[in-house]
Amino acid sequence: MTTYIPTLTVKQVYERMSELGLKTSEKKIRAMIDQGKYPWGVSCQMAHREYEIYEVLFDLWLESVTKTIDEEALFDWGDDSEAETEGGEAQ
Repeated sequence: MTTYIPTLTVKQVYERMSELGLKTSEKKIRAMIDQGKYPWGVSCQMAHREYEIYEVLFDLWLESVTKTIDEEALFDWGDDSEAETEGGEAQ
């Protein structure tokens, strides 16, 4: 059995965040990691800046900040012709 630590690239993180509607950029993601604002990635300066983004931590973070919307309920405003007043009469 082989054990490994799954990682993501900045581009993969950007694509996943964008799919969920988060307005961001690869540059902003790098800056947030550099500043320690994202708990799922680290960076260090080598010949150029290197990033390690831990997929498991990223997925847990996404679960904690993502809200699921019931799209059917969101657009189910009902039929106005069936609306009733307090007396039970149709409007």
